[in-house]
Amino acid sequence: MREFEKLIMQINRISNVNFTAGYDIHIHTGHWWTSSPQKTNEAIEISSGNYAYLKDYSPIDTLEIANKHLTNPNDKIEKMFVSNLDCMVRNHPDMTKSSITSNGTPFLSDEIKGNLDLYNKYKSNPNYVLYATCQPSFGNPQNIEKVLKIAPDKFKGLKFHPKQLNLKADAPSYDGYLELARKYKLPCLFHSQVNLDYAEGIEKVVQDFSKFDKSDPEFIYNLAKRHPTVPIIMAHTGAGGKLAHQKAIDILLKSIDNKDAKLYCDISWVDFENDLPVKTPTTIINLIKKLKDKNALDRVLFGTDAPLGCYGGNSKISPEDAYKITVENLKTSIRENFGSESDSIINKIFCENAHKLFFENSGSIRKSSKCNKAIAIILSGIITLGAVFSANTFIKKQNNITSASQENVATTK
Repeated sequence: MREFEKLIMQINRISNVNFTAGYDIHIHTGHWWTSSPQKTNEAIEISSGNYAYLKDYSPIDTLEIANKHLTNPNDKIEKMFVSNLDCMVRNHPDMTKSSITSNGTPFLSDEIKGNLDLYNKYKSNPNYVLYATCQPSFGNPQNIEKVLKIAPDKFKGLKFHPKQLNLKADAPSYDGYLELARKYKLPCLFHSQVNLDYAEGIEKVVQDFSKFDKSDPEFIYNLAKRHPTVPIIMAHTGAGGKLAHQKAIDILLKSIDNKDAKLYCDISWVDFENDLPVKTPTTIINLIKKLKDKNALDRVLFGTDAPLGCYGGNSKISPEDAYKITVENLKTSIRENFGSESDSIINKIFCENAHKLFFENSGSIRKSSKCNKAIAIILSGIITLGAVFSANTFIKKQNNITSASQENVATTK
């Protein structure tokens, strides 16, 4: 029994393990508009005295940048989930002349070429997981299915940017793609954004439907209710500041209460000021508390939108430092607010939730990541416990049989 007790103690310790893997479920490669202080050969004048150019982010190794200044091994990022900006970027909204496209769509690249370019870039790197970016109204679900069949082990989700599509997130054009997601058990990542009204000098959420952003969480929720088995992640949790985030959070909580959609959120650009993460991310902490109360902590995921903004050299600090303070500020705040539960919460947000959503629930279970090492240890312990218990039970039975036989012999004599 002493060995049995030791194994129980070991499993109790393992149950409180802090997984060392980290997943960033929202990064990019490709081109995106970046402001320029002056006109250059690459920059285009978008309005009088204002210039912009398509910055190529594809040479950037975001995973290397993310881990460079994360000195604590427990903070390291193991996997990044990437989409191709070339399938989303189109003429600058302020541009009145020329076009960046020549492929029959308003985007730099179409559904097949853009997604296959992404695959060819990352196909030999197991640390990058791919989204197939979709272009409802300009492409079709059959294009995406062709891509999925070419690389079923690399593409683990679909990506949509309704704002760039200029197509409301609940438009019928999305339905065929969501049906494809259901068929292949793929989560869908939607850019989400809430428009704010400053007309009266006070920041307010826009109430007029006609002025909603095409990526408004309310539209995303409408679509999600039409496809209640498909996991849909609201990227940026509404984007645009505290009021915008709160609207997205309210819709997320409503969907959980009503049990009519599988909505999730990623926390990229939540609790930022002047393009930098704040020291105390109160919106995220409050979100965690509300999800805990509903036993729904699986609905929040870590993401950054790197290498855009401060993660791509467009800020006063280096991308490496921007990533470092994003991770460390959030983990520190979680520890300050949740005490003994903090390691479990950190593990869920940074690793476990994404692993379950993209790998275990997708039907393609590959438990090679660090997230599952502790699970393997626990299972091993349980099996060993079972063996010990069975052996002890067998010995007890044998002893009882022997004792009974001896009593019978004594009685016979």
